[in-house]
Amino acid sequence: MKMYLVHHSNAADAGWHGCDDESQRPLTDKGYEKIGRIASGLKALHIKPDCIVSSPYRHARQTAQLLAIGLNYTQTLFFNETLAPGGRAEDILCEINDKYMVDCLILVSHEPCISGLIGSLIVDNPAISIHIKNGGVCCLSSEDLCVERKAVLEWLLTPKLLSKLS
Repeated sequence: MKMYLVHHSNAADAGWHGCDDESQRPLTDKGYEKIGRIASGLKALHIKPDCIVSSPYRHARQTAQLLAIGLNYTQTLFFNETLAPGGRAEDILCEINDKYMVDCLILVSHEPCISGLIGSLIVDNPAISIHIKNGGVCCLSSEDLCVERKAVLEWLLTPKLLSKLS
């Protein structure tokens, strides 16, 4: 399995238009533009997801939707609470094993949720210090998450580098 872990693109600041609900912050114009370039970069890498799963937060959902458009993904997008802020790596792994065992999976989430998942999969330590910028993507590969729950870090690209690939 290939897993592409994506940190959502740039979102409006907290308190956007008086909105106190963190889950309702939308992408900014910069966020929309950035994720479009990132999707083009991923397409240039010939990434063809079998499944895209996102945090239900608005800016993560919008990121997933724009990735789907840019990658010509026409299947159902899934939204899962385990990918919301505060999501635990162990819970995410259980969800992957139960519902999303495919050859190519894209997960759209938040920090530090993504870093915790990466750390859990590559060194069995969710506290490892890996920071992914907004729109950054980490590629992991795994033979079988059901047995060992281990993955290999294939690459980690910043939004700027991904944008240059398109």
